[in-house]
Amino acid sequence: MESPTGIIPESMMYPQSLGEVMDYLKAIPGASNEKLDVLRGWAKEVGVKLSASQVNAVRYSGVDW
Repeated sequence: MESPTGIIPESMMYPQSLGEVMDYLKAIPGASNEKLDVLRGWAKEVGVKLSASQVNAVRYSGVDW
């Protein structure tokens, strides 16, 4: 699991920023597994449980899909 530090802006390091974080990750270029690692690292750090649909939304935005 990759640390979101340096990737996710500090202003989004709050549980209520889940939608913003998802939109941010979907917009940046990168492979699906890289984006998911950052999303999972963010969720763990701020204490958010991710649903399968949230994970898939970010996964399918990867350049390898």
